[in-house]
Amino acid sequence: MNLQLETFETAQGMAQHRNVSSTSFRTDTEIAVDLHKSNTAKFYAHVHDVEHYYNNATCLSCLMSVPEHAIGCGHVFCTACIKDYATDGSDSLLVLRSCPLHQDQDRSWLVHLKPSFAGVRVLCLDG
Repeated sequence: MNLQLETFETAQGMAQHRNVSSTSFRTDTEIAVDLHKSNTAKFYAHVHDVEHYYNNATCLSCLMSVPEHAIGCGHVFCTACIKDYATDGSDSLLVLRSCPLHQDQDRSWLVHLKPSFAGVRVLCLDG
């Protein structure tokens, strides 16, 4: 029953976002990111001591990708989530205003992204 209520609230939120999007020309991706941010914030608001949750195998924001970027509080996130939560920056340097898991912090971090054309490089020194 609780799941049905949350699903209904999410559907209402999507409808409200769609109404807003028609006037402000927001893309579906931006709407989905905003919904994900609000649902993640609600979930982690009910979880106590999020500073003790660490996982190097799965991004704790999307629960799908392998995390690549560690921020100052110790949490690690995938590139897609870092791009979604970043507020400012360029193609290779993003500013993350707070950790997505505990958004009440008033700290910001610079996150360096690898250029899309960069690949794995191996240096072999054979004497």
